[in-house]
Formats: sequence, C-alpha cells, structure tokens
Amino acid sequence: MIEFLRSLFGLSDVTGNRTVVGGGPVSVDARQVQYIKDSNLRIAALHQLYTRYKGTPHEAKLKEVYTKTKDIHVHLVHKKRVHELELFHLQNTDHFLNTFTIILDVHQKHTAPATTATAPEPESFFKNLKSATATLAGKTKPVTEPARQPAIQRHQEPARTAVADAPAATLPEVSIDTSSRIRYNSEDEKGIPTTKAIGFTSSQEEKEAFLAHVASRVGMYRRDVTYVGNAMLTLPAAYSGPPSAAYAPILHWRGLTYALSLSDYRLYPVKIYRRSF
Repeated sequence: MIEFLRSLFGLSDVTGNRTVVGGGPVSVDARQVQYIKDSNLRIAALHQLYTRYKGTPHEAKLKEVYTKTKDIHVHLVHKKRVHELELFHLQNTDHFLNTFTIILDVHQKHTAPATTATAPEPESFFKNLKSATATLAGKTKPVTEPARQPAIQRHQEPARTAVADAPAATLPEVSIDTSSRIRYNSEDEKGIPTTKAIGFTSSQEEKEAFLAHVASRVGMYRRDVTYVGNAMLTLPAAYSGPPSAAYAPILHWRGLTYALSLSDYRLYPVKIYRRSF
C-alpha cells in the first residue's frame, strides 16, 4: 500500500487533462461535492485508525498511509479530478480501512481482559497480527475436538459431510477498463428511443444521464448510486444460450459494488481488483 501510494501520487503522467476555457474557475456539481465529503470521511477514518495503532510496530506505516492519502486528496481536488479521487478510494482506501480494522479488532478481542481493555504490547501484537491475517485469508487450521463416543461420532458424520460438500460463495474480482465504452438503449427528452454510450472518460452529463436511466429501470434512488467504470466479465445469459464475456458497467450502491447486466438490468455483486500493499 505504501509503495502504491508513493507511485500514485506522482500523477504527472496521467492522461486526460482538462482545460478551462478563459481560465475561469470550474463549478463543482452536487455529485463532486459528495465525493469530496466522502473522501474527507475516509481520511478522518484513516486518522482514527492510525491513532488506534499508536504504540504498535505498525504505527509508522499507518501514519504514512494517512499522510499520503491526504496529499492525494488535496492534489486531485485541486486538479478537479474528483471522480478519480472516488475511484482511488474504492480501489484502495476502503479495502485498507476494512482489513486493518479487522486485524486490530481480532487482536483486542483475544488479548483484552474480561473487565478492562488494555493497549497491546508490541510483541504480542505482532503474533496476533499474523494469526488474524491467517484467519482472514482462510488459512486457519481446524481445532482438534476432544474424543467422543463412537455413537455420537456416527451421528455427526452426515452433517460434516454435508458441510464439506456445500458450495462456497465467492465474489468475482474485476478490473476497471478506463478506455472502453458501452452502448445502451435509452430515450431522449421527448421519449424517442435512442442509443447512448457510457465509459470511464464520459462527461459528467453523460454519466448523470446514464445513472438516471439505471435508477429508473432498476428501481433505486439516484442519489444512492455511483458509476465507477466498465469491466470485462462473464454474466449469466438473460435468455437461452451460453454466457459470453463482455464489458459491463460497474456501480457503487449503498456501500457495495455491483456489475449491471444491460440485457435484463440485474445487479451482480463483484469486488474491484486492488493492487497489493
């Protein structure tokens, strides 16, 4: 995460510069204002997490992540690239906050006394950190159960077999393609059918029109949904026939990320690929 933040902050090679005609200030719409508010909330959450990690071996890392994230926020807001700021948080900050909060919560749960909560010692914290990380990755070893009577073991054997055979629920991991554009059927102001396109580089007006169209078709509040970009994935076929891989719009709705099928307007939960840190 540290190396990624350092490389991302050098944003001089990013394409798509925006020029203001006449050199005057650009007005910030309501959606951009909300992005900036959400970014400030994430930065405040990072500072709170850094405060919780004080006195641990990871204090310096958390402080650097917090500082670099603030710098990225200031830089992108100054450049009026607010949508890129929101995408950066979705791909990195949210995952970082969630992971390191869970790690600390697991540590405190296993080390705090029954009556009082104490700050973790550095050595014990590092040991519990490794244990919590293994738990999150699904690498924990099963706990050996005490010996039981053969009749009880025979009674429980079918249940164990059923659990072992149960399918595992997984979320597909997708990558945002910043150059693709997807065509979709909509209507103009007079209700006449028309074809429009949406992509990561679309104008704010095009994105607003797309989100208004999706909100009316899916049945959601417009203010709750955000367009993230397009991603290549295979969705279930709306009609008979094998599914095929294609670009689909990725939406952020009430804290979760979904892929939208434009054939039947169904939402499929996904997670966005995030660079390792």
